[in-house]
Amino acid sequence: MSDKKGVALFTSIMPRKLDEQFAALSTWRDLAERIVTVNERREAALLTDLPDWIEQYSFEDNTPYDRFYVRLSKLAEAMGSATDCRHVAFCNSDISLAKAEELERVLDSDGADLIFSSRTDTDEHGAPLSVYTDGWDFFAFRPGHARVISRDDLYIGLPWWDFFVPLAFLKEGLVANRLDGSHVHHIKHAQNWDKTEFYRKGSIVLEAIVGVRRQLNEKEVHRFAHHVNTFLNSHNLEGHRPSQEAAISRLIALWEDMHAPPKFLDGKLDGKVVMWSREIVERGYGALAVGAHHVLKHAPAVHRVVRSGHRRIFDLIKSKPAKEQDSYHNILSAPREYRLKTRSGQEISCEAGVPLAVPDQPATFVFGIFKGGSTLLNVMLEQILAVSGRKSINLPNQLRAAGLVIDEIAEDLDGLFERKGVVYGGFRSFSKVLKNSPNFAEANKLLLVRDPRDILVSLYFSHAYSHSVPESGIARQRAEETRQRALATGIDDYALHNANSVCTHLMNLGEILSDKTTLVRYEDIIFDKMALARTICATVGVEINPVRLAKIAARNDIRPEKEDKHSHIRSVAPGDHKNKLKPETIAELNEVMKPVFDLYYPELVA
Repeated sequence: MSDKKGVALFTSIMPRKLDEQFAALSTWRDLAERIVTVNERREAALLTDLPDWIEQYSFEDNTPYDRFYVRLSKLAEAMGSATDCRHVAFCNSDISLAKAEELERVLDSDGADLIFSSRTDTDEHGAPLSVYTDGWDFFAFRPGHARVISRDDLYIGLPWWDFFVPLAFLKEGLVANRLDGSHVHHIKHAQNWDKTEFYRKGSIVLEAIVGVRRQLNEKEVHRFAHHVNTFLNSHNLEGHRPSQEAAISRLIALWEDMHAPPKFLDGKLDGKVVMWSREIVERGYGALAVGAHHVLKHAPAVHRVVRSGHRRIFDLIKSKPAKEQDSYHNILSAPREYRLKTRSGQEISCEAGVPLAVPDQPATFVFGIFKGGSTLLNVMLEQILAVSGRKSINLPNQLRAAGLVIDEIAEDLDGLFERKGVVYGGFRSFSKVLKNSPNFAEANKLLLVRDPRDILVSLYFSHAYSHSVPESGIARQRAEETRQRALATGIDDYALHNANSVCTHLMNLGEILSDKTTLVRYEDIIFDKMALARTICATVGVEINPVRLAKIAARNDIRPEKEDKHSHIRSVAPGDHKNKLKPETIAELNEVMKPVFDLYYPELVA
């Protein structure tokens, strides 16, 4: 039996908000025998109150930045020195461990050279929101492999280092296994990243992985990032060496050919000259795949693009056209400004990066209602799409972040809502901009509703107890006023006062019902998450291994053992209004809600 210890966890603690970092790192003590913070010597000197269970690894360095960022080479030195451990791991200092035993089993039994994972973002109470799919927060490997990640020009805390790590392992011919993000958690907060370094480091990673030495422009860096992120979220990263070697070769070949352009040969198709132009190549992998698949489908032979010394992209596409077309779903366009017009006629703009359109496939729009399982729906949607290598876009959230409300948008001037094949999630109302959308009319829709009486009860407890109150400003004042108003009113009066609003909201959503709409009732799926998972798959048009799908369903099957009025997930049981409201209140609500019952719950109509 080996005398080696288990896991040594490395991180880099910042000299601020220490209590939050200590709280997160303490959750790793069930897994890691050692927890080590890696810091430049001057920053290490500021960490004077570390708990005795955190070790320090310090070094001297001079970086071109005004903060003490840790080079990957210094992190590699620290991790490589832990030769007394079977595994070394790294996580950011605000990442907590949610599934210690399960992760330990993975590390002990998985044969991959690298285990890596994103995280599940949570609210401040720990309630899961969604799996983060635009970066990586946990890496584990054997100490001898630390050399693979050693770079002097990439830094913890700056963009791209977390993308580089799995790419570096794969380029070495090693096997990487991506976990599903449920093992590690992170309290969601605003992202603050350096755009200048994002563009600069993108070119560094391109050279390190692809071998192309040139400074990419901003558009090219965004495109490269989307391709890499699509690849790292794809089915290829499931620990199978042959498929990973082929996949990383395709990615490298693509970017070699994009930045050292091949020679083009003319061909003839139905008497017309066909030539693949640089424009198609510059639009990226997905456009090339779809375009080539279209031509290959209609022509028995097409002259191939040939450049000596490089893999032939067309050969790869011709051998597996379906998979290349599938990858097109998840490639995001570079963020750009989209013009919108409000109901009052004002023209405004919103920046968004949207999945590229997929010709000949309908879009999907996903709707829920507040306090009706909409968070559950969107979390499972993201997890299912991530497993299948796809993404959705939550435009209501993006607009909200820009200070805009989707219900105030009347016209889409630049086709933001008009992309075929895209999954649009996060909707809680049928707004005018969708009513005016040709794409929406032909799209698939998924609508999740809930008994309005239970919605009112849940809404009361959220306003009175569980909704967080901002620390300061007008937002805090409004939240406090809402809370005090709910507490002063009482649950019965609150329900009656808000009944018409909830009824109107559900009837508004009812306008989307058609033969292209899949209607799901909260009461039918809250104790059968597998049914919801299958419905999501069928609506968005993805197929997932049943075992993987069952894991997603089980991960989201949260049932509180006892009711906690201060918790985001207080109670999930249908019919809760019978326990909380007076009979006479329920009778009045039944009258108000008759149109809703007629539409969604005909069995409740007397």
